[in-house]
Amino acid sequence: MRRRRLIPAFVIGVLATAALTGCIGPIGESHTCVDWVWFDSPGDAAEEADAVVAGHIVGQNGTTQLYGEQAPIWTVDVDEWITGDGDDELEVVSTPATCEATTPADPVGALEDDARVIVFLHDDPDVGWRTITPFHGITPAGPDGGIPELWPSDQTGE
Repeated sequence: MRRRRLIPAFVIGVLATAALTGCIGPIGESHTCVDWVWFDSPGDAAEEADAVVAGHIVGQNGTTQLYGEQAPIWTVDVDEWITGDGDDELEVVSTPATCEATTPADPVGALEDDARVIVFLHDDPDVGWRTITPFHGITPAGPDGGIPELWPSDQTGE
């Protein structure tokens, strides 16, 4: 009679739970793996944001730790508070993608020029203003200078 070797169900459950809740890095280091909301349109992102501003990226002003990752801090020169209210200049943390196989380009840094941008903000108690997600936190302004109807092709996930 042959015996089959079985892996106890609880071991499989533990491994599956670990895969969903955290990333394993170097020994003693853990990261938070965030499953980000995907917004169908910039209007949807604006509805979920704590504030939305139109302005220009002035430059990078350091970094901070967020979700176990280095996150750049950007200075934003605010032309208009579309929703919310605040200063004419903000320090905004670019929310990092977590537990990615490769580090994606920082979307805020990619828009550091004279172009007007729309920034979708979350008021984070740990870091202050940050983009609401790594993928939909900033976008070029629409033709009228406001929130565009659609994401640019590099923000659609296709």
